Amino acid sequence: MKENGGTSSAFLSSAYYGMASRLDDQLGRITRAVEQAGAAARTVTLFFADHGEYLGDHGVIEKWPSAMHDCITR
Repeated sequence: MKENGGTSSAFLSSAYYGMASRLDDQLGRITRAVEQAGAAARTVTLFFADHGEYLGDHGVIEKWPSAMHDCITR
């Protein structure tokens, strides 16, 4: 089944989770480098994200026109 201009929701979900996995891997590289440098005890790591994604929920893939559904705010 094709949605959203010909792109399947399964493809969109796999791309989103792939990007999240890559970010997780890169953050792990930074954390390991801090530990190997002996700086972990005096280092604070903060990570902020601005949102989630719909990934086809409610028939949309972006946060427009409203981002107040549970799949974004929970």
